[in-house]
Amino acid sequence: MPICISFYREVEFKYAISYISPEQAKRNYDKELGKSNFQSVLDAGKLAWSKVMSQIKVEGGTEGQKRSFYTALYRCYERMVDISEDSTYYSGFDKKIHKDSRNFYVDDWSWDTYLAQHPLRII
Repeated sequence: MPICISFYREVEFKYAISYISPEQAKRNYDKELGKSNFQSVLDAGKLAWSKVMSQIKVEGGTEGQKRSFYTALYRCYERMVDISEDSTYYSGFDKKIHKDSRNFYVDDWSWDTYLAQHPLRII
């Protein structure tokens, strides 16, 4: 019978992305993650979603109905996506980088409203 020895080592990996350039990805990293660690990013994410998801308290109904409601609420908040980076954004429509002080939003899942808005309307 073979002997299997397992070694476990924790690795923390942080990264940032940019639609514009590697240099912008570095600026995004410094601004969004900087000196943070995994736990602080995790805690901030949980707090942000907790604020959103606790706006409405559901009483009654089955667990399945509550799950449907909160899943639809979550999906309503996960979109639109702001791809602005320091007053610039990359547009896939013309394949160019644009300067604009306003935020540029994409990916509203309008084709996928049956997973978000429609369940909320039905409930």
